[in-house]
Amino acid sequence: MSTQFSTIQSTFAAGEVDPLMWARSDAKSYLGACAAALNVLPVNQGGLVRRPGTYHVGTLNANSRIFGFNFADDQRFIFAIYAAGIQVYTSAGVLVTTLTSITYSGGPATFAASTTQLREMQITAAGDSIFLTHNTWRPMLVRRDFAGAWELVLPVLMTDTDAAYLIRPWHKFADAEVTLVPDKLVTGATLTSSADHFVAGHASTRLQYRGVTLTITSVTDAKHVVVSSTVPLPHDETGVLDWAATTAYVVNNIVRTAAGHLYICTVAGTTGAVAPTGTGTGIVDGTVTWNYRALNPTTSWAEPAWSDLRGYPRTAVYHEQRLWFAGTTELPNGLWASRVGDYFNFSVGTGLDDEAIGIVLVTDRIPHIRHLHSARYLEVFTSIGEWFVPSSESVPITPGNVAVKRQTPYGCSAYAPPCHLDGASLFADRTGRAVREYKLDGTSSAAVAYSAESVSLLAPHLIREPVAMDVQYGTPERPEQLAFIVNSNGSMAVFHSIRSEKVAAWYRWTTPNGLWRDVACAGDDTFLVVERDGIWYLELLAASQDELCLDCAETVSLSGSSYPGFAHLAGEVVSVTSPGWSLGLYTVSGFGVITLDDGLEFDEITAGYDYGTQIKTLPAIFEQRAGPIGSRVKRIVHAMLRIQDTASISVGPYPLIPRTTTDDFSVAPEPVTGAYRIYQGGYDRLGQVTITQESPLPMSVLALELKVAF
Repeated sequence: MSTQFSTIQSTFAAGEVDPLMWARSDAKSYLGACAAALNVLPVNQGGLVRRPGTYHVGTLNANSRIFGFNFADDQRFIFAIYAAGIQVYTSAGVLVTTLTSITYSGGPATFAASTTQLREMQITAAGDSIFLTHNTWRPMLVRRDFAGAWELVLPVLMTDTDAAYLIRPWHKFADAEVTLVPDKLVTGATLTSSADHFVAGHASTRLQYRGVTLTITSVTDAKHVVVSSTVPLPHDETGVLDWAATTAYVVNNIVRTAAGHLYICTVAGTTGAVAPTGTGTGIVDGTVTWNYRALNPTTSWAEPAWSDLRGYPRTAVYHEQRLWFAGTTELPNGLWASRVGDYFNFSVGTGLDDEAIGIVLVTDRIPHIRHLHSARYLEVFTSIGEWFVPSSESVPITPGNVAVKRQTPYGCSAYAPPCHLDGASLFADRTGRAVREYKLDGTSSAAVAYSAESVSLLAPHLIREPVAMDVQYGTPERPEQLAFIVNSNGSMAVFHSIRSEKVAAWYRWTTPNGLWRDVACAGDDTFLVVERDGIWYLELLAASQDELCLDCAETVSLSGSSYPGFAHLAGEVVSVTSPGWSLGLYTVSGFGVITLDDGLEFDEITAGYDYGTQIKTLPAIFEQRAGPIGSRVKRIVHAMLRIQDTASISVGPYPLIPRTTTDDFSVAPEPVTGAYRIYQGGYDRLGQVTITQESPLPMSVLALELKVAF
C-alpha cells in the first residue's frame, strides 16, 4: 500500500531558480521557488499572473537603441536612436519627429553612428535635455527649443571656438616633469618639448601654455610644434619692457622685440632705429649693448582633456547641481564636474567652492569609468570596482574636498547602465553573469560604506551579458516594481524586489519568433525593441494581462469577418482573440488582412503572437522519520489549484475546463476564481508539476497543493 503526503506551495515569490538549486531543499527560498517561471509576472502577495502582451508601435531601423524621457507626467517620450538619426515618439507611440542633423556654431553636420557606437553609447537626461555620450564623438544634446520643437545640437562647450576652450577642462597628458619652451613670444613660435610627445593628430588642436590658449598649426616632429596665438606668449620674466627706437635703457633692463625675442641690457645708452636680432651677446643697438635672453622652459602646459585626439567622455550624469562627465579614451579614469548651476562651464578657475572640478581616480590598476549614477551619493562604476563621492547636506562637493572612495571590487558591465531599485543601485558586473545591488550600509559620515551583493545568486542562468536595463516602479494596474534586463543573446530576465519582505525573484520572458534587443521605461509605460526575422520593431508593454495577452499585437474594431490593419504580420500565422474569446490560429494575408472562419463575426479582434506561459514546480520534497523522499519514485495523485480570474490553464496535459453543459456558449466564458482539483498519473523521481495554457487568455495562480504517493 502506498504512502501519501500533501505539500502546498502558497507563494511563488522566489521566482525561477537555476537548475543547480533543484536539490537545495534546505534553502529558505525552496518552498517559494519554481523550476520555471516563463512569461509570468509576480504579484506582491505571492502569486503569479500571465505577463502582459505587447502592442506593435512601429518598425525601427536595425540596431536602434531606445531611451525613455519624462519631462512631466503628461509629457513622456521615447527616443529611438539609429545609425543615421533619432526618432522621437510620444508615450502613446506616435512618431513626433526624426532628427538627422546636428546644429552647432560651425554649421549643421549629419548624425552618424556605427553599430558599435550605438551599443556603447550612453544617454543622460535632466530637465528638458538629453546628452548622448561616447568616447569617439563630442557629447551631443537633444533638447526642445523655445517653440517646443526637438533639436539635436552640439553645445558651445564641445565646439572648436575660442569661447569653448575658456570653459573646457584641460589636462597634461605628458609626465609632470616634461617642459615646453618657445623660440619666440609671438604667433608662429616653435615650441620644443623636453621629451617626445607630439603626434600628427596634434595638428589643429589647442594647447594651453602658461595659462594662454594656443593653436598648434603644424607638427614638426615628436618634440617640436608650431603654434599660432592672438596674444603674445607669456613668460616668467618680470619687468619686461617693449623695445622702442631712440629710447634710453639701463643695465639689466629686459626688452621684448616685435619679433618676440627677449634681450637684457649690459651697457646703458640710447637705442637706434632697428631692434636687436640674433641670439648672441654684445649686440650693439645705438649706444646700448644687449645680450640675447633665452626663454625659460616651463612645466605649466596642458592639452584639452576632451578632443578628437584624446577622446570624449563616455558617460555623464547630473548630481548636486553639477553636470559630471567621466572616462575618455586617453583618460579613462578622469572625472569632471561643471560649476554649480552652470552646467556647461568646466573651467576650474581658482578652485572656489562653486567652480569646476577635475580629478583622476588613482589605484593599483587604472579603473576605466563606465557609468556614473546619481543616488544619495555620486556613484562611480568602473571596470575594476565600484566607488562613490562622499558629500552631505552641510558639506557639498567642492574642488577643495572632493574625494572618490573605492568600495567593492567587482567591476561593472560596459553596456547596461545601473538603475535605482528598492533602495539600491542595480548593476550588471563585469563578468556578464551576475547582477548586483550597490547598497549603502552606513548612515553616518564616519561609517559610510557600500556593499555589492549578487541578487542573481539563485538564478545566474538567466543572466547572459546584459546590454540594457531599466526599471518600472509600478503602475496603476500593477504596483510591483520590476527591473527588465535584456541580454546580448536576445533573452530577457525580469527582477522583482521587495526588500522589506526579503523578496528577490527572477522571471524569464521570451517572445515568439523574436529576440529582445532593448528596453526603456517612461512613466507608467515600458517600451521594448524586438528583432523578428531581421526586422526591428518598437513594441509597448500592455498595462496588464486583462488588456492584452499577445505580442506584437494590433487591435482592429470593425464589424464583419474580414479585418485589415495587420500589415506588419503579413504572411505570419498568428493567434486571434476577441474580448473573452480565443479564436485560434489564422494566417495573415499578404495585404495584412485576417479573415475569420465562416459564421464568426466580432466587432473587435486582436491578433499577435501567443508567447505561452509555463510554471514548473521544483521537485517535491517531504521529510519522514526514515528520511527525505526527494529521490524516491513517486506519483502526483492530484493537484489542487487556487486561481483567480483565470480563463485558460492546464496542469500537465490536462486543461481545466470549468464550463458546464448548462452554460450559454454564445457568450464569452467568464474567468473563474476558486480551488480546482486536477488528477494526474505516472511515476517518476522528481514529482514536478507543470502549469501551462492552451489559449492566450488571463491566468492568475495563487497557490498549488499537491497530493503525492510513493
